[in-house]
Amino acid sequence: ARQIIFFVPAALLLPLALGVEGVLWTGPVADGLAFVMSLVLLLYERNRLKKATLPGRRLRLNCSHKEEMKNEKQSHHHKP
Repeated sequence: ARQIIFFVPAALLLPLALGVEGVLWTGPVADGLAFVMSLVLLLYERNRLKKATLPGRRLRLNCSHKEEMKNEKQSHHHKP
């Protein structure tokens, strides 16, 4: 994904701005942008999971509301 999202645009734009040196900077710039994007996504997901697991709240991942209600009803029936 990094190759398509960051490397190709950097390979096209940096040589226009920096000449031959822009070609040399393409890899490091693409890696730096990929790192920043990964960090942003990591922090976003960490905050989302932290909010979802606060006391009194259940973690809801890719589950529809109907499935969640069905699972909740089943869990109440199986309690001792």
